[in-house]
Amino acid sequence: MEKRSGFFCKYFFADVPDVKWSACAVIRILQEETYTGVLLQGKQETHNHKLKNIIHKPAEEWVRIENAHEPIIQKRDFDLVQKISSLDTRTVRWSICSPACWYAAATAGT
Repeated sequence: MEKRSGFFCKYFFADVPDVKWSACAVIRILQEETYTGVLLQGKQETHNHKLKNIIHKPAEEWVRIENAHEPIIQKRDFDLVQKISSLDTRTVRWSICSPACWYAAATAGT
């Protein structure tokens, strides 16, 4: 079992035979920028290849190559998901809110 980006995933594969995508796979695609066609390299390093101590580098030091491959999701969709996931949902009763309300809240600053 693995915890990724605040979402607890027990299985990364579809647990129902008729379903092609699991919820964890969809969430992973929507949260990782790689699926927008961006190649990210240099996110971590080691001082010595014999030692397994991994040093995570800040995002400013990563190597980013735009349009390195065909995107699975559009950049605007990725940005919208990031904006929605950063909202403090404790202040609004989202259970009574429609998808149009989610979209309006996420695009309010743009």
